[in-house]
Amino acid sequence: MGAIKWTVIDELEEALAMPRRRLMECELVQRFLGGTLTEQHYILFLWETWHFVRHTPRHLLMAAERMPAGPMRARFEHHAAEETGHDQWALDDLAALGVCPVKVQASTPLPETLRLIAYQRHTASALDPLALLGLEYGMEGFTANAGGAAMDGLTRSLGLPAEATRFLSRHAKLDVHHLDEDIAALERFVQTPAQRAAVIANARSSMLLYAAVYDSICRVADEMGV
Repeated sequence: MGAIKWTVIDELEEALAMPRRRLMECELVQRFLGGTLTEQHYILFLWETWHFVRHTPRHLLMAAERMPAGPMRARFEHHAAEETGHDQWALDDLAALGVCPVKVQASTPLPETLRLIAYQRHTASALDPLALLGLEYGMEGFTANAGGAAMDGLTRSLGLPAEATRFLSRHAKLDVHHLDEDIAALERFVQTPAQRAAVIANARSSMLLYAAVYDSICRVADEMGV
């Protein structure tokens, strides 16, 4: 009887068990899911999300530039194009909540958000660029699985109009499709043990960094007395 093949997806699932628990245990996530989110928590979430996602196309293109011409590079370029404009969704939602877009654009991210941005930029520019597939699999999988429940909780807690929830509602649908694309890319392009290790390290670190961002949002909300 032959040995059972241990795929990159199997390894990712095993490696992400603890980071997923850590992310799910965050107060912000529990507020989303439990319907206890305040408007200020939601504003802070969108604000920090805007800071991060506006860099995503740039990071993907930086990674693509370090790859040889071919399907792998084309895939990263295509994904960069798909992610372009998602920051505007967050900005539009904030505007619908009465937050001035100019104020958001002139602001500085929280230190935890800066660390998340810097880690992805370092990965794209100096580490194995394929490792960004780890971020995609981890976070798009998280949104695909929890996004619908988060939207339900957001509706229960705040009852916001649709024009204030476009970022989350669109990603709850898009990331189901993106997750399928991520799995196909991982199975096609991640071939060597070194590549697997790079992808897994990025997936784990990215989810833990996201958890730190979410914790910082709740800390700021507490400091504001929300």
